[in-house]
Amino acid sequence: MSGAVSNMQTAMQAPALAGGVLSPVGRLRSCGAYPIKVGDAWKLDLSPVSPVLDGYFERSNPHVYPSSFFGYGMFNYLINEHDFPSAIGSIEGVGGAYVGVGPIFSFTNAAWQGASHSWAIDCNRRVPFGFIPLYGALLATSRNRLEFLSLISGRPMSEELRLSNAGGANPAELVRLTKDVPYDDKFFNAVSSSLMEAVVSRVPFADSMPIVEITAHWMHEFRKSFMPNGKDLQKMYGPHSVFVVTDSEGRGGTISSEDQFRRERDLFLEGRITGVAAEIAKEGLDVVERSMEEGRDAPKVFYISNVEDHFFINYEKGGILDQYGSYADVWDAVYVFYKRMREVMSAPDAMVVSALSLKRTTVQNSAQYVRNAIPLHRPIKEAAETAFDFYRFRRAVAREHREPMSERIGLVQRAPEIDERLRMVCGEMKAISNGKPLHIEAVRERLSMASQEFRTLLRPWGREMFLRNMVDLGVIERPPRYQSFLNNIDAR
Repeated sequence: MSGAVSNMQTAMQAPALAGGVLSPVGRLRSCGAYPIKVGDAWKLDLSPVSPVLDGYFERSNPHVYPSSFFGYGMFNYLINEHDFPSAIGSIEGVGGAYVGVGPIFSFTNAAWQGASHSWAIDCNRRVPFGFIPLYGALLATSRNRLEFLSLISGRPMSEELRLSNAGGANPAELVRLTKDVPYDDKFFNAVSSSLMEAVVSRVPFADSMPIVEITAHWMHEFRKSFMPNGKDLQKMYGPHSVFVVTDSEGRGGTISSEDQFRRERDLFLEGRITGVAAEIAKEGLDVVERSMEEGRDAPKVFYISNVEDHFFINYEKGGILDQYGSYADVWDAVYVFYKRMREVMSAPDAMVVSALSLKRTTVQNSAQYVRNAIPLHRPIKEAAETAFDFYRFRRAVAREHREPMSERIGLVQRAPEIDERLRMVCGEMKAISNGKPLHIEAVRERLSMASQEFRTLLRPWGREMFLRNMVDLGVIERPPRYQSFLNNIDAR
């Protein structure tokens, strides 16, 4: 792997001008690869993009593992939650490598982080070998956000418009400019077929049809955002919201600003993204760890997306990731996931960006995140069962995290997937709080006295983890003395 990576890095770092001729990457940066019209047909010359795509697949092709699969239907979305900009303030400019699960954040969060390298890991091969190179090629082919929107919407723009002074425009203005241009089916088909062929021709496995299907699906979804009867792009969720969702400071996805667009584009142009088709806890993090031994930076940010949801869904269906056959026992999957995350994310200031549900994003210190999620010092099955108890709780609370605390507790009590013991403990908490702010020491003391369920059904380490998770979710306030309290717990 090191040879492929180092060769590609050398190519990407070569001077843009060699012997008076622009290098492919230099040409992309200065001229792009926008389609040209020849008679009635549109032509897209992807020769400048080819070296960048070759480099991506050269780095990624060795990383297709037996536990990866093609998924079921088109179940992957480009974004798992709608408030991802809330994480940007915590990860902006932190540097180091980035590990992402799922399609889009290997570009978006890694770009905000200023990552030295981005690992796009997913058990569904469609993500690292379909979406990532397709999205990267779209970015590489475009010189700015208007060209990007033109390509994905099927609306050919004049060079004057594409190169107009729209760099400071907000996403809504860019969408309006794009929608003002008539849709051209021949233009869209030329872009789609050229990019899809460029991606599919490079996949390292014989069965390329799922990649054909998923790239066609994503191009269709992109185009749908701009259809006359469709919703405005800035109001859409699912596979479109990543382009425009921003925070109060205008920070967000790919078209939130020209600077963000260039950061995401440069990740791909400079060969700083590698795809890995693997189960993340085992093969996926093994790849990252080996790369660290070869001189790459250790990860500083880890985005887990819907990994925990995936565990939970499989558990409800009767087996945790048992379709892979990768684990001696079904509980090993949960245990290994957290254990490997702690091992690979070893930097003391490393962070986990966690999508606890379809809405909420949190950023936590990675070591504390694992401590709060699972008692790794316990036997595997016992530790994994405890992790599931508290994952269920986090999941239910996070669904309605914007509601007042008393309403959240009520929703937790009504959520059918919450374990009975947690519902009863939450009922005790509601009575204790009586609408007042909760502090961790007071809650611990009151629950220990007032709640039999808290004392008997939750194990001692489970009680402490329950409180930690309540603090992380903001249900319990974090007083200044909380850290010393947490240190005392860890010292026991």
